[in-house]
Amino acid sequence: MGYTGDVKQRSSFFNKVFTFVSWTTLVFLGPVSGYAAVPVDPEDLWVTNGDVNAIARAGSVTYMGGSFTVVGPNHGGGVPLPVATGVAPASFSKVAGVVYAVASDGAGGWYVGGDFSGVGGVARENLVHLMANGSVNTAWAPNPNGIVYALAVNGTSVYVGGDFSEIGGASRSRIASVGPDGLAVPGWAPDVDNTVFSLSYAGSTLYVGGEFSLIGGQNRSRLAALDVAGVVVPAWDPQPNDTVYALAATTQTIYAGGAFTNIGGQSISRLAALDNNGNPNPSWVPAPNQPVFAVAVGSAAVYAGGTFTQIGGESISYVAALNNSAHVTAWRPVVNGSVYALTATTSAVYAGGDFTVVNGNPVSRVAGFNGIGETLSTWAPQANGTVRALAADAQTVFVGGELTTVGGETRRYLAALDQSGNVTSWNPNADNPIFTLAVLGSAIYVGGAFTHVGGSPRNRIAALSSAGSATSWNPNANGLVRALAVTATTVYAGGDFSAIGGQNRSNLAALNGSAAALASWAPEPNGPVRAIAAGSDRIFVGGDFTTVDGQFIDRVAALDTSGHLISGWATGANGAVHALAQSSDRVYVGGEFTVIGGEDRNRLAALNLSGQVVPSWNPNADHHVRALAVDGDAVYAGGLFDVIGGSARPYLAALDTITGAAIDWNPQANDNVYALSAGNNVLLVGGRFTGIGNQARGHFAQFGAFSSNNVARPSVQGRAYPNPFRPGLNAPVMTFVDFPPNAAVTLFTVAGQRVRQMTATDSGTVSWDGTNDDGERVASGVYFAVSSSSEGTQTLKLAIQR
Repeated sequence: MGYTGDVKQRSSFFNKVFTFVSWTTLVFLGPVSGYAAVPVDPEDLWVTNGDVNAIARAGSVTYMGGSFTVVGPNHGGGVPLPVATGVAPASFSKVAGVVYAVASDGAGGWYVGGDFSGVGGVARENLVHLMANGSVNTAWAPNPNGIVYALAVNGTSVYVGGDFSEIGGASRSRIASVGPDGLAVPGWAPDVDNTVFSLSYAGSTLYVGGEFSLIGGQNRSRLAALDVAGVVVPAWDPQPNDTVYALAATTQTIYAGGAFTNIGGQSISRLAALDNNGNPNPSWVPAPNQPVFAVAVGSAAVYAGGTFTQIGGESISYVAALNNSAHVTAWRPVVNGSVYALTATTSAVYAGGDFTVVNGNPVSRVAGFNGIGETLSTWAPQANGTVRALAADAQTVFVGGELTTVGGETRRYLAALDQSGNVTSWNPNADNPIFTLAVLGSAIYVGGAFTHVGGSPRNRIAALSSAGSATSWNPNANGLVRALAVTATTVYAGGDFSAIGGQNRSNLAALNGSAAALASWAPEPNGPVRAIAAGSDRIFVGGDFTTVDGQFIDRVAALDTSGHLISGWATGANGAVHALAQSSDRVYVGGEFTVIGGEDRNRLAALNLSGQVVPSWNPNADHHVRALAVDGDAVYAGGLFDVIGGSARPYLAALDTITGAAIDWNPQANDNVYALSAGNNVLLVGGRFTGIGNQARGHFAQFGAFSSNNVARPSVQGRAYPNPFRPGLNAPVMTFVDFPPNAAVTLFTVAGQRVRQMTATDSGTVSWDGTNDDGERVASGVYFAVSSSSEGTQTLKLAIQR
């Protein structure tokens, strides 16, 4: 997807950094230092419930598009909600990720487990203790190295189940007991050979359910009981024949829910009641027709939730209450989607899952019910993502899952935020996802998969007003629009279409103000276009194509304003191009390629305006780059990578425009980044992430961007003399000194063409006689010497005069 935000213009790279007669060195020895770490700002920025694919900023308004349907205040993956109101508190520690398990600590706080990297800005891997005041217990840090799916509490012992192999400073396979110091309890190590999904403690026994076949050195199929020492109870062995997802134990009965169809040697499907000897109650057989994922025991009934549509011999969907005879009671709320979490108090039952309608009313994914199955009128949180975990005490219901907010507002695929980060009334209400955005004047151009937006039929491309309605501009594309770029007079659109603007156009078109395709502008790439960067005299395009304008060119091309390939610009890439960003003298290209312009470049490269790869700029990303933006002396990159610019930078990085090194700034997103917009000292980031820098950020975040004058350049290292070099006049050879020992030294022209390959001596010196690899004399001009070694890369400018 092409970058469509503001680009801060800068002086020519070569003119800015070098002078013709002097030498200067740029050193790449790891991350460039001297940048201040710029925090996420602000914390209360509204977030979404799905991917943000595109961002465009116009003045103080930020427009975003993607696959989301709800925007709301930033609450993270777990929210403590008062039982009286269901309204999130003004301040609490937000979980940067997904919550799968929660348990009360008995003192107003909560143990929270799941798949996350931080809580409230504090680094916490997958497990945290939140105090009664909402703060993180900084003295309790078990940090399991895998997902936590289940929690149970007994006094000061916290039992943890999931998919980890280390926790609390010790090796523990998928189950552990953690003490009040946050350390694994010594000697308590009933290792499990597969995932633990459920835990329940009653009496002096911990019941364990999941997918395992071995626990504590004993054969136990998917269900087991452990004593206080963590030893398998020998006589308790029901042996269900499929996964156990849910457990709720009392001192007399253990209720198990899952996908099994046989347990305790009896044909009992998906929900069973077991006694203290592990024997199923043959008279309690509700027999749901699909798996049970949640069980809770109340004072008057046993509550079950899952994906079933029949239970207790009746047509009851997703949630039910069962009496002692396994019959469905009169408590019968009607929900329209799966239930994955349940908790019961003396006065209410709370259910969470994927539903959006309860008892005929809009209720999003979490609901509270009274004793007769009516929804609690004063408790309507409206979670924006699947609820996976619930727990309650007398004052609070803790709601956790794949959510990022509660109490948000519906915004289908498009939204706008004001300067304070709050959602505006702008609501075009698209009917399918948005892939790209561009702003020109008062028009917001959108592309994607939709067929209706802004209150009007619009096929995959539209112009929207600042009020959110579709304008009369209607190009009517017959396939997906994946990229947009605008100039003062033209809208460029790329994607998977074959007709747009009333003309046959394969995958790329130029449109005028009346939405007609420009008659003479028909480059006709033979594959999808995924990125466009448009300037006043040339248009750069990237994607999956292999021909453009009737000529062979792979995946990236430059076109003039007539739609023809620019002569001599013959760069090709061996993998898809997803992102382009243009500065005054370069085009940055990101995607899936490993070779571009005949040079090895892993997924990210800089090209000069003649199409040659810039030899000294090679960040070497280890996975796909999906978004790029340029501002001042930083190139911002987003994607699926973990390492880029010589440093660990998961999903999001800032790179020095001259060296390609990662700047000393590590936001640490926890999932993919798909969209970037930089300008006016603001960086906007969108994607699939739910956390950045141990803070909850649901798919959208804002940073202060780097200014162009705060770069601390590395110190001078290598040098060359005489420079300029006049072969045979001022010396027989040019001598390079102070390069790393045995470094590979490559000479390039300013256009990026390789001239000579040499190797430094043990003392770091090289001699050059002014010839190329074929022994031919090189012409007068400016050249670059690039040295590569284990210490990094150095680039040295030099001149030849004949």
